[in-house]
Parts: sequence; structure tokens; C-alpha cells
Amino acid sequence: MSLSKKLQLRENEKIVKVIRRYPLAYVWKYTVGLAFLLACAFFTFWLLERGWWGTTVFAAGALAGAFLIFHTWFFNHFTFFVLTTDRIIDVYRLGWLDEVTSSVRFKDIADISARRSGLFGNIFNYGSLSVLTTTENLIIDVEKVYNPRGVQAEIFDMIDWSQTKKDNRPAHSSDAVYEEFMKIIPYLSDARLEHVARLIDEQYEDAEETLVE
Repeated sequence: MSLSKKLQLRENEKIVKVIRRYPLAYVWKYTVGLAFLLACAFFTFWLLERGWWGTTVFAAGALAGAFLIFHTWFFNHFTFFVLTTDRIIDVYRLGWLDEVTSSVRFKDIADISARRSGLFGNIFNYGSLSVLTTTENLIIDVEKVYNPRGVQAEIFDMIDWSQTKKDNRPAHSSDAVYEEFMKIIPYLSDARLEHVARLIDEQYEDAEETLVE
């Protein structure tokens, strides 16, 4: 399933950026998992020569290392923050089969705060974002993202762009009217459809007469 279908984007809504957790923030977990695998590889023959308990230790160590690496990758890859042309969407993986999705439209955002903390956070420039809604009923927290201040600026830029686009949009554009009309056609009665057809014919005849003149 594509990300657009997974997030159920609205009409004319497009994904601008997908932001995932910064890998360096979890490098120690990958390091520990890799250490387990390397230790098992180094002591393979020695452990296997020790009989059943050596085989058990080898299998447990290899599985522990592989599981830690896969667990870290899985939860970091499937926990992400999406910036679209209309809103922000936070997808948070709580468990293997437990996922929470929250979204806030630009017009409902009251404030966005960016924070870097800790020695490694300041050295490698990663931190967290907190999005506060106008109703204060929902606060979206995004952890361990690279360059949180830059992401904060991008969101504010998208909010300004969205507002500017909305202000400059014609109140009654022909494309918008056409799209809305196409949506209601299946629900019109035969009488109304005939009335619309007559109006179209009249407009077409008037246009032909104008061209002839």
C-alpha cells in the first residue's frame, strides 16, 4: 500500500516531506545488536564444540542481536511525521500491531516548539517537536528528528504558503464549480437533469450565434 493511500489524503492534497527518527539517535542499539552478532560469529566453533549449552548460547545470542537490530529499525521506520500541503500527520508505532495516527490542519495549529537537549542532541543536531492546537486538546510530540528547528521553519513556511494560496484563490473559479457539479450529478432527478441539459443547449446555441455574427 502506498503512503498516500495509507494516510487517506484529501483531494488535491500532496505529500511535501516525510520525516523519520534520526538514525544516529539510536546508533547505540544497532551497536549492541551488532556486538551480539559479532560475538556469536567469533565464538561460533568454540560454542558449538561445547554441546547443547554452547549451541543454546550461540542461538540465543544470534537471535538477540538480530531481534534488537530489526526491532530498532522497524519501530523507527514505521514511526514518522508527514508534512502535506494541508496538514501535518503523525504516525506513531506503539507495538508490532498497534499504530496511532494523529493529524492537524494548518488552520488549527496554535504554536510549534522545537527543542534540542543533551550532549549528543546538540552535537548531532537532533531533538523534538511539539505541535499545540488551537483548542489545546491535542498536542503532537515528535521525538528524535534531525534539525528540529529547520523542520519547524518548514512547517511555518507551509502554513504561510497555504494561507496565501487560500487568500488568492478566486471565490468562484470555473474549475471548482465544475468539480462540485460533477459530484452531484448522480443525485439529480431526471427532471433536474433535463433542465440542466436545456440550459446547456441554450448556452451552446447562444455561443454559436455569437460566432456567426
